[in-house]
Amino acid sequence: MTPFCAPPIVHSSKALCPWVDETHEALYVDVDDVFNSFDAFTRAFGELGNIEVHGHVVLVTGSDGCGKTALVNKCVSWLHRRLLPKRNQPVIVDLFSIFPEGDHRRRARTLFKALVHQLRADRGGFFTTEEWNSLATVDPEEDLILSYRLLSGLLKKNKLIVLALMPRAKSEEEILELARLALNHIVFFAEIPSFGITPANTIRKEFSSALVPVRIGKLQASDGLAWFRDRERRFPPEEQEELPSIPDDALIEFLTDIRESEEFFTLRFLQKYFCKFYSTYVPQHGGAPISYENLNSFLGNNWIDFFGEPQEGE
Repeated sequence: MTPFCAPPIVHSSKALCPWVDETHEALYVDVDDVFNSFDAFTRAFGELGNIEVHGHVVLVTGSDGCGKTALVNKCVSWLHRRLLPKRNQPVIVDLFSIFPEGDHRRRARTLFKALVHQLRADRGGFFTTEEWNSLATVDPEEDLILSYRLLSGLLKKNKLIVLALMPRAKSEEEILELARLALNHIVFFAEIPSFGITPANTIRKEFSSALVPVRIGKLQASDGLAWFRDRERRFPPEEQEELPSIPDDALIEFLTDIRESEEFFTLRFLQKYFCKFYSTYVPQHGGAPISYENLNSFLGNNWIDFFGEPQEGE
C-alpha cells in the first residue's frame, strides 16, 4: 500500500479519525482552507467554561467528498484533548452511523434514545442506577426538551461533558432542532452541505445554544497539487529515489480538467485515483516520467472503477 491509499479504516465514516487513531492527526493537509476553518473552531472554544453555561452545535458545511467528516473528527479530537485535564470530563458519543427515519423531529427523538443507550453501554458507571432510571422514565416521544434538560442536569451533577457526533443532517430543520436541544454540558457535532443565513440568525436570536460554523471551501486544482505532493513526500526515502517524476504543470492540467465536473473532483476521488495509479501503473512502467497524457489515459481506462457505470440518459 502506498501513502496515496487510505489509511486503515478506524471509524464508520471511513474518514480520518484522530480521536480513534492518533496517527491520523499527521495525515491532514491544508486544502479546502481546512486549517483556517479548524483555527476558527479552536478560537470559538477558547473559553472552555462556556460549555458549562450553554450548549453548542458545531456545524461543518461543504460539498460532498470535501472532507467534512474528517474535519468533524479532528475537531472532536482537539476538544476532547483540551477538556481531559479540566474538572468536567469529556465523553465522546458516536452516533454517526445511525440512520433514523422520519422528519427532523422523529429523527431527533430516535437519536436521543440512541445517545442515552450508548452512553449507558459505554459509561454505565457515570450515573447511579437511580439516575439512569430517571432518564428512562422521561418519554422523549412526549417531551424531548425535558429529556435533554434531565440529561444536561445529570451531566452537570456528575461533571461530564458529552461530545456527540451526529449523523449527516438531511435538512436545515434538523440543525435548528439540534440548536433547540443543545443545553449546557452538551456539544453536538453535525455536518450538512450548506446552511443559510436565515436559519443561522434564528439560532442566534431564539436559542440559548451557541452555533459554531465551520466551513470547508471548494477544492481547487492547487489544493489537489498540495495534497499530491504531501502524500508523495511520505514515501520512505529509499523509495522516493525510484519514483517517476510528475511535473507540477502536468498535474495542474489534469486536475483542472477533472475540476470541470465538480461532483467528481473531491479528496475522495484523488485518494482513489492515485492509490490505484501508484499501485498498478507505476510498478508496470518503472521510473519513466509521467505526463498529463499518461494521467488522463489512466483515468479513461479506469473510469468505471472510479465513477461507476453511467446512468441512463447521461
